[in-house]
Amino acid sequence: MDVRQLRLFAIVVQPGNPSRAADMMMISPPEPARTIKCLEDRLGSMASEVP
Repeated sequence: MDVRQLRLFAIVVQPGNPSRAADMMMISPPEPARTIKCLEDRLGSMASEVP
């Protein structure tokens, strides 16, 4: 897990919109979904359900 992944997660959670997060970070739209999936795999839970 790196800082970029955590930053992307924080951006996705704030607006609740992976496409907006992709725009804000100037990356391709599928990247936020892949990053969230990777974090979920590493944490062993649904990262999007973390309060």
